[in-house]
Amino acid sequence: MNHWIDFWQGETDGFAPMMQKCTDFFAQKFHQKIPFQAQDKVLDIGCGAGFLGDFLQQNVPEAGLWGLDISERYIEICQKKFAHQPNFHFLGLNPQDYLNFAMLKQQKFDKIIVMSVVQYFQEEVELERLIQELSQYAAPGAVLIVADILVRADKSEELWHLARRAWQNSFFITFIKFVVYARFSAYYRHHRGGLLVISEQKLQQIAQKLGFSAEICPHLTINAARRSLIIRFG
Repeated sequence: MNHWIDFWQGETDGFAPMMQKCTDFFAQKFHQKIPFQAQDKVLDIGCGAGFLGDFLQQNVPEAGLWGLDISERYIEICQKKFAHQPNFHFLGLNPQDYLNFAMLKQQKFDKIIVMSVVQYFQEEVELERLIQELSQYAAPGAVLIVADILVRADKSEELWHLARRAWQNSFFITFIKFVVYARFSAYYRHHRGGLLVISEQKLQQIAQKLGFSAEICPHLTINAARRSLIIRFG
């Protein structure tokens, strides 16, 4: 069983302010590289408290958004927050079968976002299955981005890059509060169980094995030590 599941099912308010900053940074960078369009249907895997929805509502309110998460609490938050948005939809994932997206039925999406999720998987084969499963829901010409992938197990490097970006982007106090929260909350206990690391070479191998051309991008997320995998479907 994935040891992170019970953490995300619980109370994570101390995690939210930093995640909001991280998501907004990523969304802006991604929007510059591959712009969201008004006609887009966007799938957000691991939608959390709906921070990508906040970005789309402010920048491309005509786009459709489907957010999925294992946390019933997050889904309830999103449904209430975006109750006035008829083109926004939020559905729960089965915590024991979180790579099963059958609830999407015949939906097809133009942009599929998996932001800061993969490090909580148990093993590399889950990323392979994730890509396979999501390819079934990709519209012609769709883009899948698996963002914020941990490619090296170096905690000091991670903290340094986060601190520097937080300082440069004027949310250093938010970063410090997050570090304190992470050290003295259930997050620290779960973090000691490990985060999944997948090297850049392995990312390319997984994409090639599945028959997809992949682009590995730095600097799309706040943590400059991490990488993002972009796959474009024909």
